[in-house]
Amino acid sequence: MESKIIRPRNYFYEFLVFANGLALVGIWWIILRSVREAIMAGCVSYLILARVLRYGFQKHHRRGMKLVREKNYSAAAAAFQQSYEFFQKHPAVDKYRFITMFSSNAIPYQQMALNNMGLCYLHMEENIKALDAFKNLAALNMDFPNVTKVIEEIQKNIDKTA
Repeated sequence: MESKIIRPRNYFYEFLVFANGLALVGIWWIILRSVREAIMAGCVSYLILARVLRYGFQKHHRRGMKLVREKNYSAAAAAFQQSYEFFQKHPAVDKYRFITMFSSNAIPYQQMALNNMGLCYLHMEENIKALDAFKNLAALNMDFPNVTKVIEEIQKNIDKTA
């Protein structure tokens, strides 16, 4: 079964992230009263804020993605579990990610964590754990791409080996 990490964009969130940048320029214009300096200060502020917020809130997710690239699926699954738990405890951070992380991802990080965790378990051939992760994902979002097909395939594999 071919699986992949996905990252679709929400174009409305793209607009809102852009609006965040414009708001920062506006704030700096009120302070500095110079368009050129406000644009420079707004851009620098945006870059600093985006980096700090993303690395702060997405640290487990980013670590998991790095570990997947290194094919360390066991450690990656643990990192995605931590990401899932963080966003489960702080749903507003995920829901308003265009403000809290300047992120335009169409899929909430809680759902991405479950998907990525399930993929890691599939790579480790831990079908029962993978099935649990994808069932949790389906409980959050039945419309997640191919989640029902993945659950059916994993269940077939489990039934074959039983």
